[in-house]
Amino acid sequence: MIKCRYIKKFDGKSFMGKNFLKYLFFLIVMFSLNGCSSKIYSELINEDKLYEKSLLYTKKGEIVSSLETKAVVVATYLNPLDQEYDDKDKDYFIVALYAEKDLCKSKAGLESDDCDIRLKDGTKPSKVEKLKKESSLLRYIPVHNGWFKYYLVEFPSKGESKKVSLVFESRRFGKTELVFSK
Repeated sequence: MIKCRYIKKFDGKSFMGKNFLKYLFFLIVMFSLNGCSSKIYSELINEDKLYEKSLLYTKKGEIVSSLETKAVVVATYLNPLDQEYDDKDKDYFIVALYAEKDLCKSKAGLESDDCDIRLKDGTKPSKVEKLKKESSLLRYIPVHNGWFKYYLVEFPSKGESKKVSLVFESRRFGKTELVFSK
């Protein structure tokens, strides 16, 4: 029998013994868990590109009086999100509005004479259409709530400006301004 002085007999105490087997077992378990993790995470997390893009073009404003929220306005700039509304002559917004009863007294929402929506330069909307809760346009607004009333608001475009500012105002409690990049 040939003896080699570099090969030791496995006695369980050397590096090639118990410690090595523990490290080897640990590495095998880690690699097997790592191989399954991407599949598990991809099944749990669904990417919604439309939701992500609509978040970029959505702004929120509030009107607060005496530490009470009187109105919440969430608006999504629709032009970059839908080719049907990608018009250089018009700016389209989906506006979600929650207003307390004493904010807009005569009628609820944007139909009221006490509440006003306009651009910062004073331009009034050319069209305000109340949307039903089942409207397909609501997929573009990332905030859904039973308390909101939804509107499609159309303004004439102001040329080549890089920003558009939407102002919601209550004659009694003040205003909030939402600034969007085109």
